[in-house]
Amino acid sequence: MNKSVGLFAQVKGDPQVDRLIVWDYHVFLIHELSSKYMVYDFDSVLPFPCSFTHYFTHGLRWNSCLPEKLHSEQMYYCTEFFADLPVSY
Repeated sequence: MNKSVGLFAQVKGDPQVDRLIVWDYHVFLIHELSSKYMVYDFDSVLPFPCSFTHYFTHGLRWNSCLPEKLHSEQMYYCTEFFADLPVSY
């Protein structure tokens, strides 16, 4: 398993390969809005925000759709946990 993540539909991605880029890590927000999960990704060429289904289909894709060297592990964090933490700038 690779700790890098291959994402499609990225601004800096290769236009000849569905705008694929390999990031060391990538952060985006998944937010529940009116019973739908919306994705906010500032580095994506997909609509902003877009539905999670659309983002998964066009941006994340299944590991099985990627070369094995680009298979990644996904890490998810609950925003409710982070909302209670103090923030410094």
